[in-house]
Amino acid sequence: MSVPFDPTKTEYEMFIDISYNHVINQNKIHCVTKDKLLEALTAINTIANANLYNYYIIGKLNSSCPFPTWDIDTILTSDTVDEAQLLDAMKNIKEMGFTKNLNFDLKYMTDIEIVNTGYKNQDVSFNITEKKLWYDLSLNKYELIDCSKEHKINNSYAQAYPALRYYEALLIKQKGENTLTASGLEFINNGILPNSSLMNSGKYERYSFRSD
Repeated sequence: MSVPFDPTKTEYEMFIDISYNHVINQNKIHCVTKDKLLEALTAINTIANANLYNYYIIGKLNSSCPFPTWDIDTILTSDTVDEAQLLDAMKNIKEMGFTKNLNFDLKYMTDIEIVNTGYKNQDVSFNITEKKLWYDLSLNKYELIDCSKEHKINNSYAQAYPALRYYEALLIKQKGENTLTASGLEFINNGILPNSSLMNSGKYERYSFRSD
């Protein structure tokens, strides 16, 4: 769930105060803010088996206008995978996010370059094969499902907002490392995401699109 906007005309709190109840146990999901995002990404280190993968942020958070969004689109990668370990790590990351009122949208791929090729050629369709974390409401449990789809970055959504540019996948955490990457931290800290202290504050702050 993402709502593009023109930051030169729209006041922050119109979006920062918007929340919704997720279909999984009606968890309250807030708009992604800078401090809560960094807190959640750092907390991945506390989760069993989480260090077996590289973590990349894609989608609206990794674009010229990361605010507002209500999803943390995250791709995990590794050369090989144990599906039981992957499911355990992904479901625990998802639940950790819920405790912070954040929604991690988690997928696994063996090669991030498939996605990056798409971002480099945004008018060209490309095929994605991935494992996706899925919650079966009828069984009340998480599952991994295999997905294959054709995708194009410059779709009707992107065409409706031509000022919005998506970047190549942002490596935020490397396999085996306990800290976030310097480039990932720089991107988030220098970006336009507000801090959660602005929620329900009644304050107005304006930002502009990134220029690079």
